[in-house]
Amino acid sequence: MTANSLAPTALLRAAQPLQPAAESSSGSTGAVAAAPQGDMAEYGAPKAALGARLIALRREQRRRGVRVADARLGHRDTRNASTGAPYGLPAESWATT
Repeated sequence: MTANSLAPTALLRAAQPLQPAAESSSGSTGAVAAAPQGDMAEYGAPKAALGARLIALRREQRRRGVRVADARLGHRDTRNASTGAPYGLPAESWATT
């Protein structure tokens, strides 16, 4: 949640008062924000939250002429998404007891 939603949201919020009118901001949520994938709820939920924040920010900044974009790149299946295990660590090292 921190890396995929809270940190980008905080950065966008902090940058807005400093951003000149008629400039642009962007965030990257990915296709998973609009179409959640099975077994990826923990990844998709913060992306959807960031997507909602970008929509709201776009509306808030429209008067100033600031453009806000959401780059929704396609999903790429990786070993991490397939196995649910963090990269480079055996499952035993991250499993809770």
